[in-house]
Amino acid sequence: MKKIRQNFLKTLSITFLIFLYSCATNNIDSSGGNLKYDKACDVETRILKSYGDTVRIEYEPTKSNSADNMASEYCLINRNKISTKNQVSCDGCCRATYLCKKEQY
Repeated sequence: MKKIRQNFLKTLSITFLIFLYSCATNNIDSSGGNLKYDKACDVETRILKSYGDTVRIEYEPTKSNSADNMASEYCLINRNKISTKNQVSCDGCCRATYLCKKEQY
């Protein structure tokens, strides 16, 4: 009975470690660089919502420069401020929040 319990605990521990390892690894492409996303993203860079000094932009992961430029233009033209990237989440498409701030010298 003791050996059965030990074997069961070993099997359970190994299964748990394999499961934990698979949850912690990133899905990296063959070049070793970029993450692959589960969902495809086929959207033009666009402003989802703007309110006061905050703007939320959606974009393809490969077009973050486009989103940065759009936020910069929005903050400069509409708020007369500079943009700062605040939060980013990507699950296929990326959504970033930018804050418009006054320049600090």
